[in-house]
Amino acid sequence: MAETTSLLGGEVIAVLFSVASGAPVLFGHTLAAASVVLMGLTGYVWATPHQEIRLVRGGNTAAALALAATILGVVLPGAVCLKTGVNLADVVIWTVVAVLFQLAVFRGADLVFRDLAERIEQGELGAAAVLSASKLGAGILLASGLG
Repeated sequence: MAETTSLLGGEVIAVLFSVASGAPVLFGHTLAAASVVLMGLTGYVWATPHQEIRLVRGGNTAAALALAATILGVVLPGAVCLKTGVNLADVVIWTVVAVLFQLAVFRGADLVFRDLAERIEQGELGAAAVLSASKLGAGILLASGLG
């Protein structure tokens, strides 16, 4: 019985030391990825022809759907990088790539479906659904390639 108690106590202490040594890295990488995601999404909103934030605040469901898909399409690859990344630079670089990838997806979808920005501004859910599926699909593909 004493052996079991000391063994479990040793395991608990080892886990606590592991958490204490790994927590700063975990929080640092997570904070870095979240910062890059927020900066990237800010740049994305600025670079697209329609103003998603203003439209969402005004109750435009199509804009909200498209913006939500963008957020997920950027966060998914960022999350995979947190899981598989070698270091902080790896996480930052691939999260930036995910943002640029989302901009490219928007431009590509706009070429195929024409006038997506105006259609989203008008609240057209069909256009937002197709754009959102494209963004989520691109984010999932990029995340799969990273993982």
